[in-house]
Amino acid sequence: MYHTAPLHRQTLTVQFNAEQLTSNAGGVLLLQQVDQKLQLTETITRLIHDPRDPCFTIHIQRDLLAQRIYAICLWRYYRHLKQQN
Repeated sequence: MYHTAPLHRQTLTVQFNAEQLTSNAGGVLLLQQVDQKLQLTETITRLIHDPRDPCFTIHIQRDLLAQRIYAICLWRYYRHLKQQN
């Protein structure tokens, strides 16, 4: 079980029960669950205007933002782990 520092006066407690997850997938799934609970990507999407023409848009802005945010978070986490060894 892992407890975080208070975030907006709330403490986040994480417990991993899935035995068949790989170490690579666990971080992404955790980020996705936290994002969905706090609606961070949804909020950012509403605040940023998407100037693209919907007729020519394949990927919605929320998905693109989530992909970029998750990649940055996982990259920073990977660097942190690498420094620990």
